[in-house]
Amino acid sequence: MPKVSVGLFTEKNARFIRNVRSGLVKNGKESKDLTTRTGRCVKTVYNKYKEPEKLTVTELRAYIKEASLPEQEVLDFLYEGKYV
Repeated sequence: MPKVSVGLFTEKNARFIRNVRSGLVKNGKESKDLTTRTGRCVKTVYNKYKEPEKLTVTELRAYIKEASLPEQEVLDFLYEGKYV
C-alpha cells in the first residue's frame, strides 16, 4: 500500500474552501457567481475547490470578495502555523 503524504496546508486548504462555500451561501450567491467574477468556466472553479493551492491572485481576490471572508480567515489560509 502506498504511503500518503499529507501536506502542511491540506487542512488549511479544506477549511478555506469550506469558508468560501459557506460565505457564498450566506451572501445568497453560487459558484456560478465566481465564474462571472474570475472569467473561468464552472469546471475550473470546481477544480480550484479541490486544489485551492493553484488559485491565482486574481481568483483568490474574487473568492474573498464574493464570499465576504474576514481578513483573519484569509491570513490564516496564507500563513504557515496560526496567524496572530
